[in-house]
This record gives sequence, structure tokens and C-alpha cells, in this order.
Amino acid sequence: MSLYSYVKKRVLWYQNNSANDIVDITDYVKSISTTRTFSPINNRCDIGMIDCDLLYSNGNFVPQENDKIFVYAKVVTMANDTELDSLDIIWNGKFVDHKRTENSTSIRLTLNVVDWGYDVFNTIHTESYNGAGLRTNEVFKRIVETASELDDGTFKIDTSLVASLRNDGSQFPVIAFSQTSKPSSELMEELSQTLWTNSESEISTNSRVIKYPMIIDFRGNYAIWQEQSLDTTLLIDDYSNVDISIATANEGSSNRLILDCGDDLNGNNITIIIRNENSGGTIKKDAQKSRTNLAGRDESYDNSYHSLRLQASSEGWTNTTFRNKVTELAKSYSVVWFDTIGRGKPTIKIVSPKINIELGEIVNIQRKKFQTGLYRVIRITQDIEEDSWTTTLTVEKFSA
Repeated sequence: MSLYSYVKKRVLWYQNNSANDIVDITDYVKSISTTRTFSPINNRCDIGMIDCDLLYSNGNFVPQENDKIFVYAKVVTMANDTELDSLDIIWNGKFVDHKRTENSTSIRLTLNVVDWGYDVFNTIHTESYNGAGLRTNEVFKRIVETASELDDGTFKIDTSLVASLRNDGSQFPVIAFSQTSKPSSELMEELSQTLWTNSESEISTNSRVIKYPMIIDFRGNYAIWQEQSLDTTLLIDDYSNVDISIATANEGSSNRLILDCGDDLNGNNITIIIRNENSGGTIKKDAQKSRTNLAGRDESYDNSYHSLRLQASSEGWTNTTFRNKVTELAKSYSVVWFDTIGRGKPTIKIVSPKINIELGEIVNIQRKKFQTGLYRVIRITQDIEEDSWTTTLTVEKFSA
């Protein structure tokens, strides 16, 4: 950031969630950090600030869960110091909790703010969609609306930004999706995988229309569910003012792993527990908590899985027979899981001044002494201090 530019920000707290009782706490804010990922239940905004009387009444901390917090920020220059407006909102969410730290010289607070999807994610959804004739996008909307319905029959969350068609203009497939007493967050993430956004015939013939998971996001009271744009929006070359580091997350280091292998003929989930024979050492009791999807993640497995579904339909298999066949198939993949499918691909962290970029967009890296090519954005972190704005992008290799 140049000597002639700075970060202009504003943080507003809606006391008692009322538009008639707005408290401006900007002067006490020292840092703002936001994170967005493809697992939206982890999206959050942390506001670091010095202690102030505005947040207390008779010694009691006043902000309550569900109080709105609006965060505005943009980079301005001395020559063009424009006012903040609605286009500069970088977070619109609800206060959930705070952390207070004291030392001999100061008291610091961190306000934890989530987006409005938090209320949806933390519900249990029990409705079955077997034989309902609903498409993937319709089921997604039903989950959001069921979780956000108010007493008067209206909805706290607006679903008008949930995609009604795929980007090529075709409809989402009709699905038989049945889950009982499962967190809405898990159902929404499952529905966003390519296993549910492509038809069985598209998967079995290796002609998927949607090749990457859908983006789930909440902006204000709007639920967003859309395909990744996969547009190249950023070029990084030897002249770009960015730092790059490489990190690898490896599920293969787990001793045991629970694999979700898809649904049976009744719409119930099929899971297996596999052991990493090459991990060595003893099995930890908490190792089974490591869980991930096989279905919707590996294209070869999905093709074989859907071939079994078609065979079950044509030959009249019982559900038990189908479950056994899928389990055998999944176990055959477990042999190579820890060495191939489950091995985390290297991810790259790009640290730069403020960047306007979204999840699912593409970064073109053309630097000497680096693996050049296209990388897909899978995580965005914004860190704002009093005189700086840093964006950290986590990306992974992308093949068009």
C-alpha cells in the first residue's frame, strides 16, 4: 500500500438487533480478519479491538447473540477519499461470542461474527425426498427455507440467488435424496458435490456438466448457491507484489478414515471404515473422527458406483445386495486411498495487498523457478490492520 493510501473502515453494531439503536465502534477497532472457504460453516469474521465503555452496561457485556454487525472497508487515497457505502460492506453477519484478554497495560477484545448461514447450518434436517420428483436446486432451497422459516410463514433467508439452472442452461437432475436427522450443513455440502448436480447417465458416461462443487455462501440475508466461475481473474508473474508459499495437507497420515460411499437404493448413506496399513504405530481412539467423501470426489469411483445403480435397477437387486456391492467397490478403492486419492494435493498460499477475487476463480501463475499454470482459489482470508490490507489466497492446481 502506497504512502498516499490507507484503509478506511467502519464497524457498526446493531444493539438488540435494532436499526434504531446503531452503535459505531470503529474508533476502537484495531484489526479485522475474514475467512471464506468451500466449507461455509467455517466462514467467520474476527474483530480485534481495545476495550471500550460502549460495549458495557453496569459492568455487563451488552452485545447479544443475533445482534447484527456490519463491517465496511476500502482502500482510499488522500486525493480520492470517498465515503463508505453499501458496496464497501465486507461482512454482514451476527455476533456469536467474544474473547477478553487482559495484561498489565491494556484490555483487548475479539468479537466473533459469523454470517447468517450460521442459523441454517446448526439445524437438523429430517425431510425425505425419495419419490418427490424434486431437483437438486429445489432440495437445496427446501433445506434453507425449512431452517429459516419464521412464525408468520416467511423466511429469514432469501433463496432467490440459489441457481435454478446449470450454467449451460440445462436443469439440475431429479434426485432421490433421503437423510434422517442430519445437520443441514452436511446435507447442503453433499448436495453441492458433482454426484448430485449431474445425472446418473452424465456421470456413468463421463460427460459431467458440472465438474466442481457448487459454491455455498451467505451474503446478508441471501443464500447463494452457484457454480464456480473458473474465470481467470489474476495473473501473477515475476513483477507481481506477492509472496507465495507451498503447504500440503495429507489425509493419508490418518490411521483410520470413515469414507462416505454414496446412498443405497433407499437413500440412506453407505459408509465404511478403512485402516491405513502403512501408517505404523497404534490406532488412536479419535482417529475414526477423520471423515471424508469417496462419492463425489473420485471420478473413477463415481462412474463405477453409478454403473452399479443402473445394474441394480435393470436386474432388480435388493437393497442389501446393492449395499454389499457398493461396499466391495469402496473397499477396492481403499487399497489406494492413502497413497493416491486421499493424499492431499499441494496447496499454495498467495499473500498480497487487497485483491478483489472470489472462491472458484482462477489464478494464472507465471513465475520463474515455480510450477507455472492455472490454480483454483479454495480459501480467501482478508486481514485488515490500521494501515494495511492483506489478502491470503489458498489455491490448488487446476486443469481445465
